[in-house]
Amino acid sequence: MNKKNSIFNIFFLFFVFLLQFFLWFNHTRHIKPSFEITPVPPSGVEKAIFSFGDSQFLYRFYAFELQTAGDTFGETVPLKEYDYSRLEKWFFSISELDWNSDYVPSIAGFYYAQSQNPFDNRYIVSYLDAVGDKNPVKFWRWYVYAAYLANHKLRDMDLSIKISEKMMSIKSPDVPAWARAMAIMSSKKTEDKCRTIALAIEFSRNKVIEDILKDPVYNAKNGEFNFLLKAMISRVKEIENDPSLLQKCLGKK
Repeated sequence: MNKKNSIFNIFFLFFVFLLQFFLWFNHTRHIKPSFEITPVPPSGVEKAIFSFGDSQFLYRFYAFELQTAGDTFGETVPLKEYDYSRLEKWFFSISELDWNSDYVPSIAGFYYAQSQNPFDNRYIVSYLDAVGDKNPVKFWRWYVYAAYLANHKLRDMDLSIKISEKMMSIKSPDVPAWARAMAIMSSKKTEDKCRTIALAIEFSRNKVIEDILKDPVYNAKNGEFNFLLKAMISRVKEIENDPSLLQKCLGKK
């Protein structure tokens, strides 16, 4: 074989390779890998097998998978496309490995709660409320955030107040007075005046107002906080000075 034929063969093979590459690319460029954004969460048996006796490792492994779910093959999936009923099961399933960690609650509350569909937050609120129930003194912040999401995302004031009420009776210096006052703040946005009156009386019994007066946040030079504080105290004093307000509510029942 002479030199010219060798060069011709090399170019011919290179041309065939390029042709094959472009034909393959043109045929497959619209084919995308199929994957499930929110698969079924792991069962108790699966967790027991894959933990190998190290539940903390498995907790962080699954939590990282949850954090990056949907971001595969160079694509980012909008949060509204996720199956939030399954995500809630993931939250609970992973948290069963460690209820003392803030990792999964943070993913749920600060990331998945930003769904373009606000109604998805009903699953987030349910989970964060359950986290708070596990240890109210330690996880009061998740009560606060669950109440916030119920208020501003779901527009469900009754649910927001119901969650906020759980903080009213917590006797611990670790729970600030402003958090314990969330229920009455939220109740003023509703048309149920009797509920506000009942909450105000409960506040008086638990000495929440006295605690708020000592709270550095409300004592700061902040006009908004001071205004809310004065409005709350004024409402409580009004009820204390006029017991008939409560009697009228009791009469309705």
